[in-house]
Amino acid sequence: MPATCICPTVRANVVRKVDAVTATITAFAGYVAGGSVSCCAPVGDGGAALGAKLSGPEQIFYNNGGLYIADNGNNRVRRVDLATGVI
Repeated sequence: MPATCICPTVRANVVRKVDAVTATITAFAGYVAGGSVSCCAPVGDGGAALGAKLSGPEQIFYNNGGLYIADNGNNRVRRVDLATGVI
């Protein structure tokens, strides 16, 4: 069983990380303080993934040290560098 699961949360506009050992759920990417995103501007590129304005993240894919997020509402694929946390 994996120790960590990364899950997109479409309606909350965030990607969450679930630790299977401790059952702790934390935000991994997306802006969580303000709730939903009112516009579809892909704000946050080049900064911390937690500050990025995602809009309807639906699918994720891991490749070569990066987590790729299908940012559906912004019509783009966003990449989070897992070593730095930068989107």
